[in-house]
Amino acid sequence: MVGYEVLECYGIINMADCKIVVWTGRFYTQVLHARRESNGNESCPYELDEFAMISRECIDVISEIAEQLGYLTPLEPVPMPTSDQMELVLSMDYQVLDGDGATQRSGTIYVGFGPGLAQHLAVNMVGSPNQSAISLDIVQEAAVEMVNVLSGNLLPLVYGLQREFRLSSAKTSPKLAIGGIQSAALSTDEGILAVVIQEAA
Repeated sequence: MVGYEVLECYGIINMADCKIVVWTGRFYTQVLHARRESNGNESCPYELDEFAMISRECIDVISEIAEQLGYLTPLEPVPMPTSDQMELVLSMDYQVLDGDGATQRSGTIYVGFGPGLAQHLAVNMVGSPNQSAISLDIVQEAAVEMVNVLSGNLLPLVYGLQREFRLSSAKTSPKLAIGGIQSAALSTDEGILAVVIQEAA
């Protein structure tokens, strides 16, 4: 932890059997330390080193997609925003399938767009320099496409590349979920992009 003057709590991930608390340096450039706090059961779905690796890779994937799909300018990971800090939240239900097509796990992925971000995304994807010419339908379509691509890349990262998934259509959600098995937020020049992957109880 040399070179980091302050450690800050980056996020608390609550799961059925345990709680993982992730700490990062004040610049949020990497996960420096993670510890498990038992919730009455010593088993935990992830080893801490594996969880820290997944967290870093999720941020990298979100940043790459934001830049390559949305032509956004990624800056750095930030603490998770609250629902009232999001202008638009979309959600997509998913199922994790076994080799026979039976559902092993299920959940919902939430993607939150900070003020102005979805509008910038639509302008960039359409290629129009005139923001006023972008309709709300186009903004929604651009946001849905971002959710589709994020889901298609993040779910295999979390559950494994060998898994198959069944995804629903993205829909507007009244709020951004709290916690989840993975959550990350990325600041860009155009606004904050937040992702939460929450398993069903």
